[in-house]
Amino acid sequence: WIKVGGVRAINKLRSGTSTEIDRSDLSSTEKEFQLGLADPGSMTADLLFDPSDPGQSTLATLRTSRAVNSFRVGAPNPSAVGSPTGFSTWTFSGSVQTFPFSLAVDAAQTGTVTVRITGAISEQL
Repeated sequence: WIKVGGVRAINKLRSGTSTEIDRSDLSSTEKEFQLGLADPGSMTADLLFDPSDPGQSTLATLRTSRAVNSFRVGAPNPSAVGSPTGFSTWTFSGSVQTFPFSLAVDAAQTGTVTVRITGAISEQL
């Protein structure tokens, strides 16, 4: 794993939805639905933009290559005190969809990376 430096927030992990399949027919008295395949969604990370950071450089390369890669997000978990890491982790495959950044006078250089998730997300809480 390559650590991405300057991460300030992880947003929208597990943000996907399932499609609705209309199962209503002429004998239905109300609409009837069934859920289709789950879409795992996308994840965004807000960060302090640093093109010299190895992790951010890797994200920029992955955006250009459009390759599917493995990702792991970790966060401290107070209830995991007895676990070897004390962290909760989410592991998934995805592609870097966007990686814009902003530059301004008297402001930190910031960026947001969006990873489009493909397949299931594995959780270790």
